[in-house]
Amino acid sequence: MPKKRKLTAKDIMVKPKIVSARAKISEIRKDLIGKENCLTVVDEAGNFMGEVHELDLLKLVIPEERLEGEDVAGVMGAAYDPEFTGHTAEMIMRKHEITVPPGTDATDVAIIMYKEDVRSVPVMQKKKIIGVIHLNQVIRKMLK
Repeated sequence: MPKKRKLTAKDIMVKPKIVSARAKISEIRKDLIGKENCLTVVDEAGNFMGEVHELDLLKLVIPEERLEGEDVAGVMGAAYDPEFTGHTAEMIMRKHEITVPPGTDATDVAIIMYKEDVRSVPVMQKKKIIGVIHLNQVIRKMLK
């Protein structure tokens, strides 16, 4: 019986939906709701900065007075969390620098996502985003 080929990042990646860090919430909302589960945020030079999910938009609809003080102001009131009043992708995104090359074993991608608590990982080749792996792709492809 032939050995089953291991899945790689390239096998499970999809075309990313990329938004500028300056993208307004109205633009993000149109792209996210009902279409995408995650948007890839890049700076002006096209460098990966982080990701935005529908869950990140939740903070914008919850009235501040309905939350615990530390949820909005941080522990000990050290800093106000701008995600509750954000106007751009950069203000509400989940910042991380986790990326993988296309040949990365899919199991390693799953481990990285789990350990780093991220829902998407850009696939990079020669410093360019060539795809993105969303949590749902990992589960769908690997649990066949």
